[in-house]
Amino acid sequence: MTRRHFRVPSLSRLPTSRDALLALKVEVDASIAQIDEQLRSARSASVEPDADWYARARRARRIYGLCSQRIQAALTRIKQEKSRAVEGHFVDVARERLLEEFFIEILEEANRRAVQTCEGGPK
Repeated sequence: MTRRHFRVPSLSRLPTSRDALLALKVEVDASIAQIDEQLRSARSASVEPDADWYARARRARRIYGLCSQRIQAALTRIKQEKSRAVEGHFVDVARERLLEEFFIEILEEANRRAVQTCEGGPK
């Protein structure tokens, strides 16, 4: 079994584009899978595992896991920001294209539903 040296990633500054974040998440998750496989192999081997290597592997796994969570949080933020932007633009386009009375009816209904949702009532 080949045991690799674990280089812990430094993610002090995450990429800002969704595509770059997704690519980084794939890399980090692949590293987690490799570490998990090496840990499984070490546990099933008949040879006594090197305690130092085992501790470094577990530490690297934990840090990679935290990095993956951080990347996922950044992806979620991007998705939420896009959703808010679409909602804002939707209202602007609706205001421009609909007759005023229809726009006001739709806006009032949306406000009623939002209040119900916030108060835990039916949608």
